[in-house]
Order: sequence, then structure tokens, then C-alpha cells
Amino acid sequence: MAPCTRHPDTQAGWRCEQCPADLCPKCAGWREAGHGRLEFCLKCGAIAHVLRDRRAVLQPFGPQSLAGAVRWPFSKEGLASAFACAFVLWLLSKGGALGTIVADGLVIAFMFQVTGSTARGHDDVRGAEDFRGFFEDVLGPLFRALVASIWAWGPFVAWVMAKEGGFFINGDAITLRAVTGPIPVLLLLAGTLLFPMALLAGALGVPVYHLLNPLVIVGYAVKLGRDYWLVSVFCIGVSLMESLLLRATGFIDQHVLGLPNVLQYTILLYPPLMMFRVLGMLVRARGDELGYGGESAYLVPVLGAVQPESGLVARDQDELLAAQHRDPEPARAPEVREIELTPEPDLLPAPLALARCVTNGDRQGAIDVLGRRGGDVPPTTLSAQAWIELGKACAAQGQSQLAIRALQLAVEVAPQGPLAPQALLQAARICDEKLGNRARSNQLLHELAERHPESPEGRFASRRLGRGYSSPAE
Repeated sequence: MAPCTRHPDTQAGWRCEQCPADLCPKCAGWREAGHGRLEFCLKCGAIAHVLRDRRAVLQPFGPQSLAGAVRWPFSKEGLASAFACAFVLWLLSKGGALGTIVADGLVIAFMFQVTGSTARGHDDVRGAEDFRGFFEDVLGPLFRALVASIWAWGPFVAWVMAKEGGFFINGDAITLRAVTGPIPVLLLLAGTLLFPMALLAGALGVPVYHLLNPLVIVGYAVKLGRDYWLVSVFCIGVSLMESLLLRATGFIDQHVLGLPNVLQYTILLYPPLMMFRVLGMLVRARGDELGYGGESAYLVPVLGAVQPESGLVARDQDELLAAQHRDPEPARAPEVREIELTPEPDLLPAPLALARCVTNGDRQGAIDVLGRRGGDVPPTTLSAQAWIELGKACAAQGQSQLAIRALQLAVEVAPQGPLAPQALLQAARICDEKLGNRARSNQLLHELAERHPESPEGRFASRRLGRGYSSPAE
């Protein structure tokens, strides 16, 4: 969060790699380079890299996130989602107990999809993955939710069984034991507060045995600190809202006006949509601390979508203003000139040298620059497409390590872009087929399946991991 070197009252969004000066949009320029464009310093013409910070810092989770979660079910996507789930519940519940179980599984799977889509930065619910099987896609989510719910009542039940010998006096199934005292109340409260974290872990696909691991659930809750406890209290409030809505719809249906089942289900689905939406928003802001996706996916430009104002190097602004004061005539438009590139690539900064080779179609030169000076090249030097093409060229020449490096840069420059799944899959294949590094290939496949599950490449990665490619989490 640095101020501009030349304009201290303005936030800087770039930093020159040569001066080094912090640059605001007026002090930075841009020019086309290959399939992308380069930002540079207007003062010296050197490459400028974008200043980034964690999304948790620039877009922190807080009360505004909770308000957004409350509003989302009433958006176009939220209304359609609630009605669609209600229709599924109404239709399949006519098939008896099995139909009800299937309906509950489908609705829970959709709620998990709400959390996942929100975590990946989408405000709509992306399409579901390919159907893998009845257990994986229907009973699996329902089973995960049931396992996660053990946190809500498990500690309390365990204490009663250990200290009181059970809930029934002398084994009489009719006479309930009165459980009193601060300890069971505290255990019930603690379990209720930790239940959302277990539910979140289930929605993100954490292995089932981790859902009952206190080191995972309690550890992540403590790590997220205030933000998680804010979500936890919000979820308790949503649960109370669900209870009130259930009583209200039941009273209206019996004593005032008979409500269609679809309408009742639709109304009762709004609180769960709020809860799963807010869980996804927590991951969107601080998922890097949970190991959900790479750290680069959570680094965002400090100025957001703001771009440099000039595409060419203009005359010094102070000189232009001075000329305007000396000349009473209307000021002429500022002169502009193209950046003059040094003819020898080795004399250029590494990003400019690489961009020049790509622009001129010199693939061998680009490979040489990446191999000798790749550590000095930021991801924004080229577009994702240009990085992928360069990676293919490296692979064709047997430069597997350089190919993986180029493909990783393609992911870093646009981690949520349409080409990121392709780059991750190609890198995984090179690791496995060319380098024989199955562990690294598994890591890349796991990252692909986790961050882009709705893409064809992500579905392929999921299937391949399921056939014996163990994920890092397991």
C-alpha cells in the first residue's frame, strides 16, 4: 500500500524494476507485447510490475460480507436456486424414503457447489461436474454433512455417556436423565460453534477422516480467528431463523392458508443458502490459509482493475505545464514517442528481451531468455496464451523444466482465466511423462481438480486422481 513516488497523495499500483519508483496510473504506461501487454515506467522506460497484496488485506472479510450473504439468496441466481432445489425436494419426496434421501443428497450437493463457486470468486453457481456415481455425487455430500454434524452434538453426547452412563435412568428407555451443570452446556456450545468449520471442510472435499480430526477443525478455526467466529455466530443466527420460518410456515399452512409444498420448501431454503454462501465468502477471502488453491490465486492488484492511463511515453508533465504557462496560445497535445528498444537482447531488461523475442516470432530466442534470465521475468510479461505457446515450444525441444516454468507462469498471470486449466494439465503431464515425477504431477492434478472442478481438464484430473493418483491432502 505504497504512495506514488511522484504524487505522494495518490496510491501506487506499479513499481519500476530499475528506478525503483512506485507508480500511479499517471506515472505508468503500457504497450502491446506479443499476445499481451507490458506496463512500464514513464520516467525511465523500464518494466514495471503490478503491486499485489492478499485479498484478505485489500478485500477483508467482515460485516459487509455477511450482509452480502443475506442479500444473495434474493438475487436472480439465489431465487432460481431456491426454487429449483425446492422442486427437486417436492418431486423426489413422492418416491418414499429412498426418494427423500436422494433429494436431500442432491440439495446438499448443490449447497456444497454454492460454497465452492463462491470460494472461486463466482457470484453465480457454476455447472456441476460430470456424474461420477450415486455415492460420490448423491450420498457422498449427504454423508459428509452428517459426519460434520457430529461436532454439533458429539462432545455433549460423549460427556453424558462417560460421566452419567447414558441418557436413560437405569436403562429405562422412557425415563430420561436430567443433564445439568455448566460443562455439558459449554460442550454443546463449543460443538455448535465448531460445526460450521467441519461443514466447510466437507464442502471443500477434505478427506472424511479429517472432518473428525480436532487438529484440523479446531486448528483452522483458531487460525482464521475473528472472521471464523463471526461466521459461526452468523450460522447460529441462520439456524434460529430456519426454526422460526419452519414454525411460521407450519402455522400458516394449518390455520390460515394451505401452502403448496414447493412454496414451503422454497422459503425454508433461504437460510441454508445464506449459510453456505457465507462459508464460500470466507474461503474467497482467506482460503490461502486453509490450503485451498495456491497463494498466487489470493494475490490481487492493489488498484483492482485500474490500468495505466498512457500507452506511450509522454513528455515530462512538469515541462508541459511550464510550457502552457509561458505560451498564451492553447496548449498543443503532448508529444509522444515509442519506446526505443536496444538492438542487443542481452542489453535489455529480461522482460523486454523476452517480449521482443515473442513479438518477433523468435521462439529460440525466447527459450534462451527464459532459460538464462527467467528468474527476472514477472508473470505479466506475457499473456497466458503466449506463456502456453512458449511452454509448448520448450517441450518440443526437450526443455521440460522450462516448459513447466512457462506453464506455471501462464497460471500465475491469469489464475482464474479460461486457459489456466489447460496450463495446469499440460504441466502435470510433462512432470509425469517426461520427468517421471509422479508426486509433482499429483500435486498439479490436485490443484487443477480443486481450483477448476467445472472445467473438462478439472474433471479429467478428478477421474485420474480417483484411479490411484493420490492427492497431497491424503
